[in-house]
Amino acid sequence: MFCNGFLNGFGGFNGMQSAWPWMVGAGIFKILIIGLITFFIVKLLVNSRRNNGYAMNSQAIEILQHRYTKGEISEEEYMEKVKILKE
Repeated sequence: MFCNGFLNGFGGFNGMQSAWPWMVGAGIFKILIIGLITFFIVKLLVNSRRNNGYAMNSQAIEILQHRYTKGEISEEEYMEKVKILKE
């Protein structure tokens, strides 16, 4: 009698019937966590590339402003190149 109750509650056939949803849920949870980590890593990489592009464009605009104030380029040329850089 003790063996039947012990086996049914702690790992016997009946125990496995009630444990499988927890195993499936744990697997789905692991996949979800790995997916979220991957998502955030990709998002960080994309944002860092965008920020670097913005820094390059602002640096290029500063160079254009410097060239314009020195008279090396005309106002039309300056405006055209700034427009291209801001696209």
